[in-house]
Parts: sequence; structure tokens; C-alpha cells
Amino acid sequence: MKIKALYIHIPFCLAKCNYCDFNSYMLPVFESTKKRRVEAYLAALKQEICLLLKDVSLDEVETIYLGGGTPTILDIDQLVAFVEFLKSQLDFSRIQEATIEANPGTISFEKLLALKKAGFNRISIGIQSLDDRMLDSMGRVHNAEEAVSAVSMAREAGWQNINVDLIYGLPDQTTAIWEDTLAKIIQLNPDHISSYGLKIEDNTSWGKDYSKEKIILPEDEVVSKMYESLQRILKDNGYIHYEISNYCKTQKASKHNNIYWQNEYYLGVGSGAASFYNGQRFYNVKDLDLYIDNLAKGIRPFEEVIELTLDDQISETMFMGLRVLSGISIVDFKKRFGISPIDKYYSEIEKLLDLGLINIQGDSIKLTEKGIPLANLVFMEFV
Repeated sequence: MKIKALYIHIPFCLAKCNYCDFNSYMLPVFESTKKRRVEAYLAALKQEICLLLKDVSLDEVETIYLGGGTPTILDIDQLVAFVEFLKSQLDFSRIQEATIEANPGTISFEKLLALKKAGFNRISIGIQSLDDRMLDSMGRVHNAEEAVSAVSMAREAGWQNINVDLIYGLPDQTTAIWEDTLAKIIQLNPDHISSYGLKIEDNTSWGKDYSKEKIILPEDEVVSKMYESLQRILKDNGYIHYEISNYCKTQKASKHNNIYWQNEYYLGVGSGAASFYNGQRFYNVKDLDLYIDNLAKGIRPFEEVIELTLDDQISETMFMGLRVLSGISIVDFKKRFGISPIDKYYSEIEKLLDLGLINIQGDSIKLTEKGIPLANLVFMEFV
């Protein structure tokens, strides 16, 4: 398989959100220290890409995703210069989708125009909620008005593929609060919506509070109603539910994420980034100083390399592919692995069919409506 996707991690943020388990760090306060920190990291990123090119080809890359952290925390000059470096290393004319993540408060009209001109054609804005009390509770550094303004400003700057991220199941969140956010999001008319149920991670601020019973999450029944509201409201407003947590207008599904869901080869560069190619998974060190130091010495910054067996790859392809609601192509699976998924997982598939969690339609094995909210139970059958 060819490497089709390139992920680039920018780990810097204005603040660490209370629920965040991503590899991210607050930038230093002083401008001179901040600039040195960012420039050292960008230099390491460029060095990692140059080292990668000695071992792999980027000739078949179709999508680029600049994620974080908050990539738009960087200055316009830093962002544009980095994109120019990328253009010197790969053929940008082949890129079908170039996404950048952004948070309200870190973008301006000028920056949006510059990013679009540099070659980005998709932006993902971390809104999470349009209720100020929820945003403050999460530790977000923007308010609802700034979030609305960010989406409107991106549209005014000519962006035609805008995603917004949302979270439901927050502490003290009610169905009414959630539905109010959804109603306001619909008015903004984004092209794509990613919506996730909150998952408490132990090593986050909320994880620590939850273990001490300092925060209380909504009851499961309430979270289920929030999910039902999400499904109903987005469907009624023309959004296609195409992946467990993702909804889009026609032709606006995420090409980059689809490469992950199809378990195809991709590269990840940056601290804590992961790659998958040549039947191996590569995980970079998360520590910023260690990442920068390794690359200054010309050493690939691996923390772990895992050799995947054929069974590992088959298993991952099954449970990742089932995330997409169009399902897994039996024909394509057999071409890739030399065996039908039905033959490989006969008893597991029979069990899930009996439970009504999956069905087989023509060439596809897919989740049922009943199976979507219980997807993790389905996936466990293939692990």
C-alpha cells in the first residue's frame, strides 16, 4: 500500500482544557521565549520530515492534516513558511484535502486568508459548546460569541469546507442546553460536524475531579437523549451521518480521516505522533525536549515501534472499517487479505447478526441503527 496521508502535530495551546488527553502544552508567556520554543519545534519537524524521506516516499500523499494542540496559535509568517517547506518536499498539486485545526481566539480574518492562499482548503474549528457556562467549565479560552464569529469569519474569508467539533455529556449539561447549541450550530451551516460523547480520562483535570466526586456527569439516559437529539436535528437539516461521530453535507466527508478508518498507510510527524506503514506502527516520543533533542542529533524520535502480524492488521481493519456507516466491502477485504471477513470471523459475525447489531447488505457488512450506539461492543468481537 502507498502512504496516502500526512499528519503534522503542533502541540501548543493557550491553555490545557479540563477534559483534554491529547499531547499538548501551554506556550511560555514571554514572547521571546515563546518564539524560541516554537521555532525550535518547527525546525525539529522539518528535520523529521527530511529524515523520513530517506526511508519512505511522499509521492502518493493525498491529504495533509495540521492538528494539535492548536496550530493556529502560530503566527501567520510561521505557518506560511512551514507550508512553503512542505511544498518543497512533496507535490502539493496531488493534495486533495489540506486541513488545519483552529480554535476561536487564535484566528483572524488576515490569518484565514493567508492560510487559504497557502494551500489549506479545509478548516476544523474546536467549538465544543455554544453555552458560556459549559465553555467556562471545560476550561476553554473562548466564549460562545467568539466561536460563532470564528465560523462566520472563515466563511467570509472564502472557506468552503468548514468542520466544527462538539462535545456532549458534559458535567451539568442538560438536553435543553445541548439542543440549544445544536440549533445555533445549524444556523452557522458548517459543512461538517464532528460530535463526541465526553469520555473522562484519568490523567486529565476532570479525571482527577471525577475520581474525587467533585464533578457529576449526566445519567446514561440523559446522554442517550442527547445522542438522539443529535441524530434527529442533524438529519432534519441535511447532514449525512457517515461515521459514528461524524456528519457532513453532500461530498464533504473527511478524506483524511477516511484513510485512518480504512486502515491504510499514513505518516505522522511531531511529538507524540503515530504512523502506520510497512506493516508497522511507529509512535514518537511525547516529551517536547526529547523530541527536539533527538532530531537535533539526526535521530528518528521513536518511543515505540510495533510489528503488526497479519491477524493484527485484519482485526484493526475490521473494527476501524465498521466505524464508517457504509460498512466494510467484503470484496475489497478479500482482495487485501486473501480471505473473506465472513470466513475469518464466522462465529463473531453470526453472533452480532443475531443480536441485530450488524447486518450484511450486498457486498457490505455494516452497523445497524441499534448497533451504532453500541459500537464498542461490536468492535470488541474483532479485537
